[in-house]
Amino acid sequence: MFNANNRIIIVDDEEPQLIELAKTFLATGIGCKTIWYNPTYNIPLKNVRIAFFDMNLTGKVIDLDQETFDYKKDKNLSSAFNDLTFAIQNCISIDNGPYALIFWSKHAKAFPNFIEYVNERCPDLPSPILINAMNKSDLAGKSAEEIQSNIEQIFKDKSISLLFDFEGKCENAAIETVNEIFKIIPKKEPAEENGWLNSGGFEENFDLIFSSIAKATLGFEHANANIDRAVYEALLPMMNYRIINNSIKENKWKEYLNSISIKRSQYPTDFKKGILNSIFHIDTISEVTFDKRGAVFEYQFEYTFWEKLISCIPYFKKLNEASLLSFSEFISFSKTATSEQIDQIRGQSKFIVIEISASCDFSQNKNRNHKYVLGLITPIIKNDIIDETRISQRVFYKEMPIFHLNGEEFQIWINFNYILSSFSIDKNFGKPLFILKKEIIDLIGNRYANHVSRIGITSF
Repeated sequence: MFNANNRIIIVDDEEPQLIELAKTFLATGIGCKTIWYNPTYNIPLKNVRIAFFDMNLTGKVIDLDQETFDYKKDKNLSSAFNDLTFAIQNCISIDNGPYALIFWSKHAKAFPNFIEYVNERCPDLPSPILINAMNKSDLAGKSAEEIQSNIEQIFKDKSISLLFDFEGKCENAAIETVNEIFKIIPKKEPAEENGWLNSGGFEENFDLIFSSIAKATLGFEHANANIDRAVYEALLPMMNYRIINNSIKENKWKEYLNSISIKRSQYPTDFKKGILNSIFHIDTISEVTFDKRGAVFEYQFEYTFWEKLISCIPYFKKLNEASLLSFSEFISFSKTATSEQIDQIRGQSKFIVIEISASCDFSQNKNRNHKYVLGLITPIIKNDIIDETRISQRVFYKEMPIFHLNGEEFQIWINFNYILSSFSIDKNFGKPLFILKKEIIDLIGNRYANHVSRIGITSF
């Protein structure tokens, strides 16, 4: 799991020891960032994966002869723990992600008491997935191989090494992809003789080749509108191929995932699947604009005073009266549902519109009348208060996953009888919410196509 791309930091207040520890890692070919710590340091880093901290960063005297450590009774220990907590906050961002915290100190046997201190007093500290300890003196006089072996022994939990191994393979796949593309770019003019440094024409050839790749991937119009996206989308399949093919032969995950043999997926107690679904299917990073495929906006069935007065927009009036913000267009409650339950669900729900134009039109950046379908976001509704027999087939909800956003889980209902056009309803668009990613929009589009192409008969 240790390689040159690991994001490792070593934090110590004694510069000679810090340099010595850094040399220890360099001897194994592993790079790291050294932080000569003082109380004024405040540059929290993201994406740290392994952090070595001296447990005593301010030189406070800790009695190592005591049988047990208790910060509640030992003021020096409590003060040292406070300094260490402050140092971790100042060196590692709260949004860092998974990391292993290793106490790099002769005071290491006090770290279980430090865990108790953090749980009681500093719950907002960036949480590691592993805490362990190692004595600095254990590395004195050892070879690079022995040092690496000693360090790797700390990381016995397979889950940690698998996560870090995945990161490393992604980085290696990117390197291999760059190398492969680099090989095909001509680096010299045809008239030049073979030589070691033949780079003539490389910049021009680079431009021509990657411009062609971008246009072939997303089409001329879309590539011109977003060149960076076109290039990255072109390269990602190459990376994906390398990640998979370089990994499947090792069978590391197969050895660890014992529960995969169970046919029905199981999750830990209190695990929120909505969070996982949101990671896979909701984009909250990109800007939500009217022309973005999968864009989700709040929808407001509201009129201005003058529109109500003169009733000059019959389309809106008809649409408003037909929908009437009524849940009966989406949800039919069972007789067991109480009025309090129904009112609570309605009060926590909102109408939305979802952009569902064709994938090919969006990819090629064609001029199009953006097509939106009317939907509804509700809190999670228990099946026992829904009358599924009365819910129209035009309502799509069963295959839509549960999502999680802004601390709340929700589900989406879609009514395929209400398809709206952007040119006529922009004034009713409310707050932009998020973007549903391609896989979910393809699912919605497929179900919509089935709905509009259904064969009907007249019966008596």
